[in-house]
Amino acid sequence: MLENRKAILMNTKDNVAMVLEPIKENDRVAIIYDHEVIDYVDSQENIDIYHKIAIKSINYKEDVYKYGEIIGRAVKPISIGCHVHVDNLEGVTLKK
Repeated sequence: MLENRKAILMNTKDNVAMVLEPIKENDRVAIIYDHEVIDYVDSQENIDIYHKIAIKSINYKEDVYKYGEIIGRAVKPISIGCHVHVDNLEGVTLKK
């Protein structure tokens, strides 16, 4: 059996985590927060090291959170385990 791959969750508000090693499609990914595994997701595609994996379903036009802050908005639905990157995420301008 393969060892679980790892991704780190920066904030409990986040809907993405950062993968800590290259991920292949169908890899089991342990989601780590505060030095503990809090969940697992199955990767739906290959993801490069330090890129984002969706840990919750993200709807079209829904905000994407990393570090507890909005880092963009989904341009199409993103399923759990999918790579979150420029092809499914757009930048947003936040009003103060």
